[in-house]
Order: sequence, then structure tokens, then C-alpha cells
Amino acid sequence: MRKKFLLMLSAMMIAAAPITDAQEVTVEGVGNDRDSATRDAIRIAVEQVSGAYLNADTLVRDLAVEIDEIYKKSQGYVKSINVLSETRSAEGCRVRARIDVDTDPNGKLMNEIAMLYRLNDPRIAVIVIQNGNEGIQHNSTAETAMNSKLLSMGFSHVEDAEHVIRRNDAQLLNAIYENQAPLNDAIDKDISIDYIVLGRLTGYNGAMQVPNYNGGGMTATALQGARVKLNCRVIKYDTGTLVGTFETEGSGLDGMSNRATEIAIKQASNAAAEALSNTFRRFGSVSTDKVQFNVLVGNYDLLDQLRRDLQNTDGVQNVHIREFRNGKAVLDVETTHKGNVLIQLLKQKTSLSMTVQGVSNSTVQLSIN
Repeated sequence: MRKKFLLMLSAMMIAAAPITDAQEVTVEGVGNDRDSATRDAIRIAVEQVSGAYLNADTLVRDLAVEIDEIYKKSQGYVKSINVLSETRSAEGCRVRARIDVDTDPNGKLMNEIAMLYRLNDPRIAVIVIQNGNEGIQHNSTAETAMNSKLLSMGFSHVEDAEHVIRRNDAQLLNAIYENQAPLNDAIDKDISIDYIVLGRLTGYNGAMQVPNYNGGGMTATALQGARVKLNCRVIKYDTGTLVGTFETEGSGLDGMSNRATEIAIKQASNAAAEALSNTFRRFGSVSTDKVQFNVLVGNYDLLDQLRRDLQNTDGVQNVHIREFRNGKAVLDVETTHKGNVLIQLLKQKTSLSMTVQGVSNSTVQLSIN
């Protein structure tokens, strides 16, 4: 079903693009004053245009909250507004306006709709550590910059690092970064997280020097300079799969060392936020993913029936039996669905007696009697 939606979305965008990359609609909005009435009209226009894409598939109800977040930012998706009429009454103001909504297939609105749909608006936590005067610690400047970027992209489930980490132990996080400790050692098991962005800041600072043209060599100035590197790894939490890596740099100059360092960190963090944005856009542009089935099953015939039933489930492209021994099997399913959606669709398709023991976005554990 998701594949159908994506194909329809792509087809509609391609069809619209050669004309104007915008769709003009005439709507009415109401509010306490002219500005609020115009904002209401803008939202209605974006809802109306977006609805042509979103209402094509009933599963949009699963994304109702996320789509509502898109509508709240409606003004960012409009090319022009022409107020045709305005009336006032005791109840407030009503405007009738002609609004051009941006439907460029590479534009922000279409990108956000497609990406939220494909990634299903995952829960993301950004954790950045650095070596400081008091040892390894968090850097909230970098975390805040990347969180803000993710929110501006339309992701609505960006988690504060302080709410995610069970043990506020930066030494442990550093060990995790070095692959010397498992990721879930630090994450609160009661928190649902899909992606972890784990970053580490390194750098140096010192007095700026200039050439001494009289006596030769270099002469220190009153200015302090700083340079930092920010290395990040984007990880799918439930599988530990590395989705992307990137490195950014920043430099700063100020009369005080700590201010120069702060300037450098902000510069590196802003660049990292953009790199993180691109990482999720690339990842979100892939319409299929893999869900791994770990199955307890008594014989191969039952396993093969499960494979065939999965293969015939909407949104599934391929099913591969990777392993079967001692009553345990592993299947890789290429699908447009997350694990919880896929298992619900499978239950409608199969006659097998199944007991689901665990499910996440990318893994399903079940037994077949």
C-alpha cells in the first residue's frame, strides 16, 4: 500500500512539475483580524493541495499528528498570496484569497511529505560528547543545533538527550563511540528510540600569533583562536546499523579562549546539522527497507508457507530465507512497511498460527505452531 502511495505521489508531482511547480487555489479564512484570517486561509490552501496527495491512501491516518505538524508551517510552502476580498463583523474578519502553493517535487512541502511517509517520522536522539576541563562531557550547543535542524525538517519526535540516557556517563558514551560498549548500555530501556546520532567533538585553542618582522619568529597577540572537529555517526538503534557518518569543522577568534571555542563549536555544529539533514534525506529517499524475521518453527514446510504469505503481502518486494537450523529461522523481508505494520498485514493474509513475541521497526520475533 505504501508503495502504491509513493508511486502515486511521484506521478502526481511529475505531472505537476512541468506546468508551474505550484497549484493555485481560492479559499476563505477567518480570524480575529486580517493577519490571522490570512494565516487561516494559507493553512486551508496547503491542506487542500496536500490532500490531493495524502488522501489518496487511507494509511494517512497513521501519520495524522505528523501531517498536522506540516500544516502548522503552511506559510513556508506558499509562493504568493492575493487577497481578493475582506469582510469584517462582530465575530471577526473573513478574507477570500488566491494562494499559490509550492508543489515543486524538489521543494520543501513535497520533500517533507515524502520523507515523513518513508521514515514514518522516527524518534531521534542527538548525543554529542567532548573532552573538557572536567573530563568527557556533553556539549549542548552541538546537540541543540542539530535538534533544531531536525525539527525544521518536519521531524516531530526529536528527543532531548537528557531524557534518553539512562546512565549520564560520558565515559560510557565515549566507549560506545569507540565500539567498546553496546549502545543499549546507555539508553533508557523505557524510551522508544529509532535513531541515535552520536557525535564527538575534538579541538584545540591558543593565542593567535603573527610574524615578527623586526626580530623574526612569531609574536603572540591578545586574540585567542580555536579550531574544532565534530565527527558523527547515525545509527539505527534497534539493529545497530550504521546509516551514515560525517565530519565537520569550525574555527573561532575572540579575546577570550572560551568564547573562541564556543564560536568554533557553533560553526561546526551548524555544518553538522546540514550534513545530518542530508543524511536523513538520502535515507528517506529509499522507498524500501529490510525487516528481519526471527522465527521459531518446527519444520521447513511451515517456514516456506510463511515465506510465501509474506511474499504475497502488500508492500513486500522480496523475502529471503537466510538461515534455518534447530527449529530457528531468519528471514529478510524487503518492504515499504515497518515491522509493526507488516505483522498486522501478514495476520490478515496467513492461515498460520503465529505468536508474536516482539516487534520493532526493523525486527519481528515470532513462533509458528
